[in-house]
Amino acid sequence: MIHVLLPVHNRRATSEAFARALARQDVDFHLLLVDDGSNDGTADAVTAVLPDRTTVLRGTGTWWWGGALHQGWLWLKSHQPGEDDVVFICNDDVDIPDDFISTGVSLLAAHSRSIIVAKARNPENGALEETCYTIDYRRCHVALVKPGEPVLCGPTRGLFIRWDDMRVVGGFHPRLIPHYLSDLEWTLRARRHGLAIVQDDRLWLMPQPEKTGYHALTGLRLKERVKRMFSPKYAANPFHWCAFILLGFPPRYWLPALRRIGLWTIGGLRG
Repeated sequence: MIHVLLPVHNRRATSEAFARALARQDVDFHLLLVDDGSNDGTADAVTAVLPDRTTVLRGTGTWWWGGALHQGWLWLKSHQPGEDDVVFICNDDVDIPDDFISTGVSLLAAHSRSIIVAKARNPENGALEETCYTIDYRRCHVALVKPGEPVLCGPTRGLFIRWDDMRVVGGFHPRLIPHYLSDLEWTLRARRHGLAIVQDDRLWLMPQPEKTGYHALTGLRLKERVKRMFSPKYAANPFHWCAFILLGFPPRYWLPALRRIGLWTIGGLRG
């Protein structure tokens, strides 16, 4: 069985379009739709597209990405999938080819003790782009991998993993890292459990250009800067980065990395 784990929140048209892409897939699957408090009919729209293959978990808007994935993991754990069952995790704001799931499952079958992560196809020029990361622990710098660099972590957007491996890796940390960085911490942990992160040009998705969340603080008054900096929607939230460091970095790098976070925070507050 293939379990599709899909968090959604108040993007009815986007989620419905992705559900239609799932309906065109050339394999059977079970969709676990984790709807974190949508009030625009997202869950009903998706269920209407896939009425016989969808289970809906409903939140109140406080799960965020990491919390939604954790709820999905808890549901799977309680329903005891088969060891060889496959879990496919994805965002709804991507386009996927009709053989995407079957390609991911085939690649997973060819690589034991692995996670398969899709590459991204640039919607403007069609070029394939990296989606996984390497980390300079001392500088606390996360960057897309370059040829020859080790892949240390990756996104949970277009990710395939056997349930038996996912069960061992465990769930997410929704209180410590509710949104951004939750996928990087989880895939770092997977590598510590001996799983390799594999990419293949045959598995790709096309991200949609819209961006969510807060990505800059410039030009804001101090009160608004503080509010955004400590919001789960801010990619550089210092609390979440500190948790990411303590959970994912080797201990010898904790102090220099945390010092960097302190300097970033001061700089952000000063604008």
